[in-house]
Amino acid sequence: MLFDKPAFAFEGELQNATGYVTIGVAADLNAADAGLTRSDLDAYAVRSHHRSAAAPASDSVIPIGSDDAVVLDRDEGARPDATLEDFAALPTLFGEDPSWDLVARQIPDSRRPEGGLHTIGTAPQLSDGASAAVLGSARAASTTGMRPIGRILAATQAAVRSPRLTAGVQEARDALARAGITAADLDVVEANESFAVSPLLVERELGLDPDIVNPCGGSVATGHPLGASGGTILVNALDQLARVDGEFALLVIPGGLGLGAAVVVQRV
Repeated sequence: MLFDKPAFAFEGELQNATGYVTIGVAADLNAADAGLTRSDLDAYAVRSHHRSAAAPASDSVIPIGSDDAVVLDRDEGARPDATLEDFAALPTLFGEDPSWDLVARQIPDSRRPEGGLHTIGTAPQLSDGASAAVLGSARAASTTGMRPIGRILAATQAAVRSPRLTAGVQEARDALARAGITAADLDVVEANESFAVSPLLVERELGLDPDIVNPCGGSVATGHPLGASGGTILVNALDQLARVDGEFALLVIPGGLGLGAAVVVQRV
């Protein structure tokens, strides 16, 4: 991320114009604004690890290996023995980040959490990965003989002024409205765990049952390979809909600079 050192993040005038701050600082800021504590974030991370470790095997995962042996057939990061004590012992990452100076100029009354909130345990693990999905029209499915497993009812994008990370909530509401359903109709929610705060905001603001939010864990446990995470949560949602015989799923993925996107899918 930011490997090519884009100007909006590294040149002072553009950084001020875009409002760009380190996304970890934005995560801490939004957690503090929402009244989430370090303990809340740690508890969510433990939940993600436990759920990921207990997740059933998925036919959507393609094993990697050679002719002689399978080398990898599931995500490796999940820790079934993770405890709150483990996560509480980790140091915070962003408490002294210089981006806080920019936050103070942009949002004078912002709440800077003393010492920071997120740690390496409540941020997504470093990982690589890939995902793919075949999208097509009903006509294409008929012509090719392929059987669709889901239908996209709505897709939305949203943006808020950085360093806010609330676009996920806004886009989720917009997507539900466009799909003509409510949060109460959802059977599965996949909210990308860019940081622990992101799914917690969606869960809280939409009044969702925690049991349906990332029921098989998420990127805090398995990693967030940029460019692949959107496809991953789509596959996770469709797999889980089949397991629970559900109908509707919401996918939410936030991004830097206050951006985000959401999709509502229907199992068919």
